[in-house]
Amino acid sequence: VVLGEDAGDPDDRGSRFAVAVASGATSVRMTIPGPAVSRPVSRAAALVERAHERGIALIVDEDTRAAIALGADGCHLAGPDHEARHSRLAVGQALVVGVTVSSVLEAVLAAAEGADYLEAGPVFEGTTPIGLEEFKAICGAVDPPVVAWGGIRPDRVAEVLRAGAVGVAVGDEVTQAEDMEYACLRLRAAVDQASALRV
Repeated sequence: VVLGEDAGDPDDRGSRFAVAVASGATSVRMTIPGPAVSRPVSRAAALVERAHERGIALIVDEDTRAAIALGADGCHLAGPDHEARHSRLAVGQALVVGVTVSSVLEAVLAAAEGADYLEAGPVFEGTTPIGLEEFKAICGAVDPPVVAWGGIRPDRVAEVLRAGAVGVAVGDEVTQAEDMEYACLRLRAAVDQASALRV
């Protein structure tokens, strides 16, 4: 589950985080708003601790320094201008580095630069959806695990897993749902069912 800067004020973000970790999310990715100063970081540190208590990975968007300071599990780079190898040098081997990609070329470059996982998309919905065939091509072109994002609904989970995804990433699909807990539970059930059928 991705909690971006637009996920509401810190208290609202905290409540959404709580719903995500209690409803089947295996990782939560979040943006630390503003500079890495005491209040945002202290709030985020509490979320990292809660995630780890539940065995859930917490990934910080863009900011490797904040990820290290918080004791997060990794850092995610959302744009093609970022180079995974630079973040890998910054975090050593302690944290995972993920990179968002939207083409086979971007995926191959990110993998070569040291990305531990790739988030490919948007697959179905977004400004420029890449489509299922391009997503499948990305999965087949690289060694790091690939996660699908962009218009991921429960009825689309099975097809992205068949195309090679190891999982799915969602943001507004659940955070903007009328009932976020129900949306998370439905998505988790779809992932579990599709994974069981794929084995």
